[in-house]
Amino acid sequence: MGFLSGSKLIAPFYALFIILFFFSPDLLAVQKDAIISLSTNKIVLGRDESIKVTVKLRKTASDFSLMAAYGKIENITRSDNGTIEATYYPPKRFYPGVDIIAAGIEYENTPEIKWVCAPVFLTGQGKATIKTEPGAETYIIIANDRFGPVTADSSGIALVDVMVPPFVNVGIDANGNIVDLNLPNSPN
Repeated sequence: MGFLSGSKLIAPFYALFIILFFFSPDLLAVQKDAIISLSTNKIVLGRDESIKVTVKLRKTASDFSLMAAYGKIENITRSDNGTIEATYYPPKRFYPGVDIIAAGIEYENTPEIKWVCAPVFLTGQGKATIKTEPGAETYIIIANDRFGPVTADSSGIALVDVMVPPFVNVGIDANGNIVDLNLPNSPN
């Protein structure tokens, strides 16, 4: 039993990361061998410190691995009834994305590893820069949420505190202009 049980559990993880988060948008990821449940699957980076992860094994495993693609999994405990509990800590970055929590499960006398994964949607926060007329009042709409109003400075620049969900990289200002949020194309 352990956090990382050798390279055979790690190697397929990154391929699963890309594929499996598209198939489980809920708080509960179910596979015939295990269930992953999360206390929430939405985190605001820089505000929310952690979430609780519970993995319920359907039968006794000889070994398991619990990991996240970008964040950290710590405080892993395993009970006699086949329940694994842990704490997920999001990455230290503030731009939006999706992290994947994955459990790799091994059984005695079985060469294959059973995987179950669950997504965690990471909402970023920061300041959006809007260019407008000096002294103008403006706002920005990002994914149907409105932020502002704020007043532009003497050079026509307004800085608006925003929260940005994954897969969004632009907003619309008060004048209907597209505002590039200057986010990276993919997480590093």
